[in-house]
Amino acid sequence: MDNPEAYIAMMESWRSLASEFAQLAVAALILPILFLRKIMGIPDGEGLSSKINKWLYISWAFLFMSIGLSMAYQSTAICKIGFVSGLGTGFACKLNPNIVFTSFFVSFALGIFAFIIGALQSLKE
Repeated sequence: MDNPEAYIAMMESWRSLASEFAQLAVAALILPILFLRKIMGIPDGEGLSSKINKWLYISWAFLFMSIGLSMAYQSTAICKIGFVSGLGTGFACKLNPNIVFTSFFVSFALGIFAFIIGALQSLKE
């Protein structure tokens, strides 16, 4: 590696970004519930299961997947930083950080997209 310091700085930046998006994904998990309660006006005592359409479930699935992939990416980034620094490696170094980050970001975007479709469908019903 020609410039280990630059590589470490780059991996730290991307790791930080993945962490921030994971926090957004965790927060987005409650979006369907807030949408149904606040926007659709469903009272607190009334169940939501009949109001949640398949797109909102798909949204949750993608958001949970993005949280898991974010953790995998962060582990991979830390491992790669340790490898470049000479501090050792772990299991996560076998993962390709580019593929893991791209998968994480795509699943996050699909989760938000599915939420939007689900919310629009809920408004029609």
